[in-house]
Amino acid sequence: MSNLGPKSQQMLQRAGISTLAQLRKLGAVRAYAQVKRCDARASLNLLWALAGVLSNRPWQDVARHDRLRLLLQLEAIEKGEDRRGGGSMPRDRVRRAGAAALLLAAVMSTGAFAQQPSLAGTWTWTRKSNACAEEYVFRDDGTLSTSSRDARTESTYLMAWAPETNGRYKLALTVVKDNGARDCRDVAEDRSGRRSVVYLLFGGSRQTMILCNSLDGVDCVGPLRRNVR
Repeated sequence: MSNLGPKSQQMLQRAGISTLAQLRKLGAVRAYAQVKRCDARASLNLLWALAGVLSNRPWQDVARHDRLRLLLQLEAIEKGEDRRGGGSMPRDRVRRAGAAALLLAAVMSTGAFAQQPSLAGTWTWTRKSNACAEEYVFRDDGTLSTSSRDARTESTYLMAWAPETNGRYKLALTVVKDNGARDCRDVAEDRSGRRSVVYLLFGGSRQTMILCNSLDGVDCVGPLRRNVR
């Protein structure tokens, strides 16, 4: 696995995967899920890279052409729907995943996918109650840096491909590192390892959004505005 970087190889070894044979036996998706359980900092780029190793392709090519299929398989594994030890989904779920992938591919081919909002960039907002500013830096590799007063947090994120019926996008977050300092809510706590789900509602320009702790829009913050340089 010499075409993987040293950090990727270290994460694999910590997850008990040290040879190409072990990787082939698990498959890219189950191997990535195993790494993710050991190290929450693992980004989706590792998944693309593992699939690239097994198919002898650059990770960028995998991300471009196989992203939907791999994410569907990963979602099934994380939900406990993968019943086989070898990393394959049950046949009926494979059919459903394949149908979903074809539908999404059709949407993409019509250009509708171009309307999928992108989170990449720096978003800011200021609390009216205490004039305290917060900053959220979302990256394409699925990582997020947040600053709120003295608090600094590093997380990973995964946004749903399609919105809920009310137009909100589900966003799953995992805190990787937290300095435990006081934030704009006047709360000081170390949330490292905490997982949460929030829902995003974008403005018409996709340059603003509100962030809610529930699907029905209770306990929201914002609007956050994307910094345009």
